[in-house]
Amino acid sequence: MEKKYIFITIIFLMIINYFYIYYNYHYKEENNLVLFRSLNIPDLDFLTFDYLLNNHGEKEVYLCESASSSSVMPEKDITDNSINSGLTKYKKSTIKEFINNDLHDDKWYFKYEDDYNFFKMIGLEDKILNICKKSFNSNDNDTCLKSSVSFWCGGKNTKTPWHTDFDDRSFLYVIHGKKKVRIVKPKYDKNMYKINKYFYYSFWSEVDFSNPDYEKHPLYKDVEITEIILNSGDGIHIPRNWWHCVENVEPTIALTYCTYSKDYYKYCEFAEKFRKIYYEFSNLI
Repeated sequence: MEKKYIFITIIFLMIINYFYIYYNYHYKEENNLVLFRSLNIPDLDFLTFDYLLNNHGEKEVYLCESASSSSVMPEKDITDNSINSGLTKYKKSTIKEFINNDLHDDKWYFKYEDDYNFFKMIGLEDKILNICKKSFNSNDNDTCLKSSVSFWCGGKNTKTPWHTDFDDRSFLYVIHGKKKVRIVKPKYDKNMYKINKYFYYSFWSEVDFSNPDYEKHPLYKDVEITEIILNSGDGIHIPRNWWHCVENVEPTIALTYCTYSKDYYKYCEFAEKFRKIYYEFSNLI
């Protein structure tokens, strides 16, 4: 019986130690916000609106409704069923229809991330990844187990609301156009009013950055916001867990290059599953 209690105690201490290491790895505040002015990656210049229209115009894609508030956020998986159920704000389109019709207003945003790999769909994934690996100065390039690229294509005033990402290293690069990026340090977490719901490897805020409601979110008044304009050829590294929201100042094509280290998979994957269970359970109570 005594051995049993010793074994249980050891297991308990191992679990506590794991989450302690996870917390220090994942939530420690990094101070390495890096701005790349005139990075200029010529190998990516071919990704223009004309290129997409002329070479992939008939490709079916999903458009996400642009918003400055996260009050209704999409689920992780984009499917016809999720679109029709009203759980998400997506619509199916073609690239041709998007560029000819939707690019000229601020309602719909053509963006692919996480499991939605647009570059893989059009046969460019390896090429784009190799260009990014050569172009971004990241120590993770030598040790990362995985890298990914997200794609952003939207008209003037299309937006992504306040959120944080859990990626190890994340580099946003503007290929064509102009973006305004607002950034808030993690020390203002309590002022950002996290939505009490599970989102895939991220947190999202209740605050509408275009029209904040200070009666509903009074602590948001005290947040120190840094605004950065990214022009064509500019890039930025946004550290893990830093709050940010993004607005296209003009029609813009951009990408985000992310790398994931051994420690990321060691300390994040299991804990992320635990976090998902926690939110699902807490919302049932």
